[in-house]
Amino acid sequence: MPWSVNAGFLARILNTRGQMDGCADRRQTTLGSGQTRALLEKPEYWSKVYSNNFRSCSYDTNGKLPARTQAFVEKLSAAKIEMGDTLLWWIALGYDSAKLIAETVKAAGSEPKQIAGYWNQLKAWPGVFGEMTWTPDNHNGYPDNDLVFVEANSSGMARSR
Repeated sequence: MPWSVNAGFLARILNTRGQMDGCADRRQTTLGSGQTRALLEKPEYWSKVYSNNFRSCSYDTNGKLPARTQAFVEKLSAAKIEMGDTLLWWIALGYDSAKLIAETVKAAGSEPKQIAGYWNQLKAWPGVFGEMTWTPDNHNGYPDNDLVFVEANSSGMARSR
């Protein structure tokens, strides 16, 4: 299972897979990007392809995004920001990172120990990308139970499986 953000490389894998037998494929998030879609020889080469994603940036089985994420998408759409060639979680993570760092510096200061101390007590910080929690012993941040597999052919803002 190669892990790459190179859409051309992943599209070549999917094109070859599609030409061979069309077996199911499970890989990483870039499979669901519009950049990968644009390089496929046939749309059906995206069938039975699943990628990991993040619940906060995925449609549920009713076709709905979480409320916080939906509001974020509406804000970007109103600003006429095109998102069709990338993944929503990339955008959300970038937005949240800048917002969290600004909040941290304002609340705790800019020294490394101040930043680490602030983050080590953070519980369910309400980002678009997800609710981040850190402790002195766990710096993962993102809750494991919010990782999901999605249909890659839903152009990045995918439906949870």
